[in-house]
Formats: sequence, structure tokens, C-alpha cells
Amino acid sequence: MARPPVSQGAGCVTCIRYRPAFSAAVLPSARRAENVGSRPSTTSKGPPLSNTSPLLNERLTPTPTPLKSPPSRAAAIAEKCRQCIHDPLAAGKWREQVAACASSNCPLFDLRPVPRHCIKNRTIDPAAVASLRARLEATDRARAAR
Repeated sequence: MARPPVSQGAGCVTCIRYRPAFSAAVLPSARRAENVGSRPSTTSKGPPLSNTSPLLNERLTPTPTPLKSPPSRAAAIAEKCRQCIHDPLAAGKWREQVAACASSNCPLFDLRPVPRHCIKNRTIDPAAVASLRARLEATDRARAAR
């Protein structure tokens, strides 16, 4: 697969994704970008490096940054539930709000993340969720009355 051309523009997607694989501070002074082809090297034996040097071209070739691994199933479900129902201005943390979700026709309803105190015997405890829902609704009513 061919790499996209590297442009010199600041902030373009190609420049951000493909960065040079060297740092001028890491390379010896004879190989620093500002010294390439400008004057003979005093530290190395042999001809000065030029822009056509295979070693330098290999170092200047951009390398793609590694991609992040895809999120786990649980993380994807939590993110979808958070995106669907979380209200930062409402009472409770996002996981409590998701646990209090009443849309039982949602395909993720049985898989939604809930606080640990709402889990009994590795299943969601409806009584704990109902008490959590009542507490959140009471807090929202108290905030609205102020």
C-alpha cells in the first residue's frame, strides 16, 4: 500500500499522521538536517551526506503512527448509552442515569452499564434500579423547585 505524499503544510492531516522518524537532536551533527550537503563532516570518514543518501532518506521517510485498538464491547455499549441518555445537568453520575433508563425496547437495555450496587448475582437488580430511579427523580424535583 502506497503512503500518501507528505506535504509541508502545517497542521494538515498528512503532516499530523505521518511524522518524520528522526529528531535533529538525536542525529549526529554530520547528519542534522541543517548540515546536510552544506559542508564536509569533520566527525565521520567519507563523503558528506547529501539529500540522496540512502541512510538519510530512510530516516526521513515518514512512518505511520500505530492505530489504536478498537474499543471493547463493553466500552462501546457504555459509550452508546452515555451518548443516548447522559445529561450533565441532571442529578446523578452518567452510570446512574444509564441505570435509570426506562427504554426497555432498546436492544442494549439488558447490557447497559449500571453501578455495582445495582447488580445482584451477576444480573441487574430491578429493585435497586427502581430505588435509584426514585432517588434521581427526587433530586431533579428538588433542583427544579429551587
